[in-house]
Amino acid sequence: MRRVGGFTLPELLVAVAIIAILAAVLLPNLLQSRKRSMETAARLYLKQVIQWIAMVDTKGADASSLDGGDCKEPLLQSEGAPAQYPKGIQSCHIVRDPSDNRYIVTVTDATGQSISAIYWLR
Repeated sequence: MRRVGGFTLPELLVAVAIIAILAAVLLPNLLQSRKRSMETAARLYLKQVIQWIAMVDTKGADASSLDGGDCKEPLLQSEGAPAQYPKGIQSCHIVRDPSDNRYIVTVTDATGQSISAIYWLR
């Protein structure tokens, strides 16, 4: 009997097993790196919002309009552009605490984790 070119069943099974092991090792790392990138995006957005509040505060503008606000509006790229969050950001809220004269900013990333920062008014 003449052998036709190709791979035998055991050779194919070994190749599939090796690919499955590699996927099992690499997949959790890829998912974790995606989660870390969303956390980083949330931190950077939080930093931008805090800088915006500081800018409003140092200009002496009326900062009371920020209380209870949504963080979409201050970071628009151009006039008339629709307000939307950057990729990876689910929500952002600004709350003023009048007793301590501070703003509390909370940003939630796409995974649902929230981070907060406090900005003390001058």
